[in-house]
Amino acid sequence: MIGQPIPPVRLRVYHATTTGNNFETLKSFLTEGACSDLASGLGQGQGFYVWSTKEAALAHFKDWIRGNISSKKYPLMIIIDALINPQEWDMDYECCSNLRLGLSSGNSSSY
Repeated sequence: MIGQPIPPVRLRVYHATTTGNNFETLKSFLTEGACSDLASGLGQGQGFYVWSTKEAALAHFKDWIRGNISSKKYPLMIIIDALINPQEWDMDYECCSNLRLGLSSGNSSSY
């Protein structure tokens, strides 16, 4: 039915980053969890950015993180089994149109 909220979907998502100098990013994840106010989003605003596939997260490592690895930083991938609630999560609509179409076609009664 049109106007009904989209139900939450359980997905495995991947966050690609580095451990930070002297493992400070890793320590932050272990003590604080995901902090959406830390990342600038490369022009898209603050947020905790995740990828819907491991392959996309690995491609992100190659494209962006490679230049940010040093003797004190190492690649880090956080894997999260998340309940994606559309009222709490946003999508990068430019790069995720296929996922958006997949979710909408599976929930056509919600549109």
